Amino acid sequence: MRLARIQTAAGPRHAVLRNGEWHHLEDPFAKVISFTGQVTPVEGAKLLVPVRPSVLIGMSHNRPGNEHPLPVQAWHKSVHTLANPGDRIKMTQDVGEVHVEGELAVVIRRRTTGLTAENATDYVLGYTIANDVTRDC
Repeated sequence: MRLARIQTAAGPRHAVLRNGEWHHLEDPFAKVISFTGQVTPVEGAKLLVPVRPSVLIGMSHNRPGNEHPLPVQAWHKSVHTLANPGDRIKMTQDVGEVHVEGELAVVIRRRTTGLTAENATDYVLGYTIANDVTRDC
């Protein structure tokens, strides 16, 4: 299932791609999805950031089997750094080296109270590709 957040005349809406149209959802985070009945054609639809999270966490050194000399590290990233597909990323010149990395992003469905390795996928809404752009100062 392809889930997206799109711009509509009524504002941003989550939708599922079915038969060449974006079918709008009531609540993308519900356990069982339901549709509003509204649709947006794929052609001309503006894709947005998949979600507007309250928390954004980055991970590094997360290769399988401890194949990295450094320990796994996690850090908060500002939710204000998210950009929509196709948006320009503005960088200040002469402030350090820019690193661009393609990343797998995991979108979490709900609060992770009681999260374990065994139930972790129960909390996942979906996956997307992220363009992680950072700079060294």
